[in-house]
Amino acid sequence: MAGIDLLCIGNVMVDVFAEAAGDFCKRFGFTAPVQHVSPELAGMALRLLPKTVYSSGGGAANTAKTAARLGLKTAFAGCAGRAGNISAPAGPCVSGGGGGMDGLGRIFRRELEEAGVETFLCTLGKTGCCLILKNPEEDPGIRIAAAPGSPLDPASVPEDLFRKARFFMLDGYMLGRQDLRPFIEKARSLSLQKYFALDAGSAAVVNGRAGDIAALLRDYGLILFMNREEAAALRRRLEAPEPSGSSKGLFRFLQKLCASPSGPVIVLKLAGRGAAVCTRDGVYTAETRALKIEDSTGAGDAFAAGFLSALFRYGGLWGEGRPGPETWESCARAGNAAAALILSGPEKGNQPRP
Repeated sequence: MAGIDLLCIGNVMVDVFAEAAGDFCKRFGFTAPVQHVSPELAGMALRLLPKTVYSSGGGAANTAKTAARLGLKTAFAGCAGRAGNISAPAGPCVSGGGGGMDGLGRIFRRELEEAGVETFLCTLGKTGCCLILKNPEEDPGIRIAAAPGSPLDPASVPEDLFRKARFFMLDGYMLGRQDLRPFIEKARSLSLQKYFALDAGSAAVVNGRAGDIAALLRDYGLILFMNREEAAALRRRLEAPEPSGSSKGLFRFLQKLCASPSGPVIVLKLAGRGAAVCTRDGVYTAETRALKIEDSTGAGDAFAAGFLSALFRYGGLWGEGRPGPETWESCARAGNAAAALILSGPEKGNQPRP
């Protein structure tokens, strides 16, 4: 196995886009704008949708696809669903996932491999899916029903994969169901010259696991990607914010988190205002151009890929000393540019039914 620049570890998900007219959503209990449902219920709904578009999803997978297209040697590890006996124990992650994978898992694998990502998948339970349903009779009429698959056991990931990888991107949504420390410790046991990034996932994840996120920053010097809503949620959980909720107050809080000797970095995604990189040495910003937003799905994941690709390109953590202001600003600009391609409405996946 050749060296790997970026190993993305996360949930195996397939996004399914469809129209759901009439009372379809109501019949299945999809009443909230976003809700979690069982894989069984999602599967029942999926079988009755007349026209669907499939696309590999999940934050880590989206980041892996974009990073590969930007030139990084990229791999992904996760747990896909199994055809047949879904309750049998999971085996090790193998390149391509091996045989016996369910239909959604095969779609996921095919799309990542077409993007140039080497996939390492074990199989257990059912592949997760996210139904993005639009009712043309309502405004906005969007219902999102997410059914996550099985969590990945760090022991299932081959040691050689951890040894070959230089940088690790962890999906924050995993924090909602499992501890991420075993993944980091497994990598660090093989070499201390390993670097880690984490996407916060969502404000709900941050609200539930704020203490864990702060500890990961402190202990491992992560690069943490967050949007403003997630950063505000972290601040509410860890300190009493000032009533105004000013940007200066938020930046001071983030810089305080970055004061650890491990040297964590927090990258704040500010949507149409660009991005800010918070380090113990300062806050560095990069504005972005105004865009007509067609679809924001995956933009934050693309930002992370652009940012990390630039970090590799400019020497980043592997040069002399710590990256300076110019490096961080260049990385933020690269993240903005990658996100802009998604926000401008590129073609989504269009895979056939499994």
